[in-house]
Amino acid sequence: MDIKDFQSTSQHNEDGLLLWAFGIIPDCGKYCVEFGAWDGKHLSNTYNLIANHGWSGLLIEGDKERALALKTSYPFKDRIIAVNKFVGWSSDDSLDSILSHYNISDTFDLLSIDVDGTDYHVWKALTRYKPRVVVIEFNSEIPNDIEFIQEANSKVVQGTSLKSMKVLAGEKGYELIAVTPTNAFFVDSIYFHLFKLKDNSLDAINPQKAFPRVFQLYDGTIVLTEGFHLRWPNIDVGRCDLQKIPYLLRSHKVNPAFKIIRRLFKTVLWKIFVGESKNTTHEAGAETDR
Repeated sequence: MDIKDFQSTSQHNEDGLLLWAFGIIPDCGKYCVEFGAWDGKHLSNTYNLIANHGWSGLLIEGDKERALALKTSYPFKDRIIAVNKFVGWSSDDSLDSILSHYNISDTFDLLSIDVDGTDYHVWKALTRYKPRVVVIEFNSEIPNDIEFIQEANSKVVQGTSLKSMKVLAGEKGYELIAVTPTNAFFVDSIYFHLFKLKDNSLDAINPQKAFPRVFQLYDGTIVLTEGFHLRWPNIDVGRCDLQKIPYLLRSHKVNPAFKIIRRLFKTVLWKIFVGESKNTTHEAGAETDR
């Protein structure tokens, strides 16, 4: 099987990578946990394992309609437990808390995390369980050398950099073995030697094109070395589209327009603060005279 050509229901050949990984890891118990699971099939990393390779698992979905579809239309109900819950990182909604209600081994085989943003915080909060393989979403638009962790806020959708994910993985005893355009694959370090990877650095595992660099001109203009495509809003950003200072206020030597505007601001601010201060002092003096 060529994993590059393998595709079942996952987004970017995660199916093939998982078959490859569990073909190397010994004594697989064939148990998985996935969230958000949608209907159990759409963009699922676990459907192929359950449908075609005899796995069973716990599938968690926070959205009520998707969870209903998961519970009613999933074709292998005898091998899965469908749960309608949002997974977070507090003592009440953490994965540790949710899994504790089910008879699941502390070292089950596969955990797939995909919540579009707070994935890092969900994994960080997992302390009781140590799955053999963790597949987790990361923001592939962030350069390999950048550490960025989005805030722990479920209303924020920004994602976390691969470098920050790898740092967290190392703290938890995992090693990076593969990536797709959206997911990173980590294996418990006790199995890492079995994969015979000579180099699992980010640049080796996740080669990236060069990202634009930023520089400034004398007048405060911000310039990119090249434009780029803003992937999710689907718009292009030009070399000079990132400006903090309006054009009329940009000048190495203060231009006449800026002088006039600055003078107006100065006059207004003087009246607001200095004038008010004088009035306050006058009123205080009058009060003392009384």
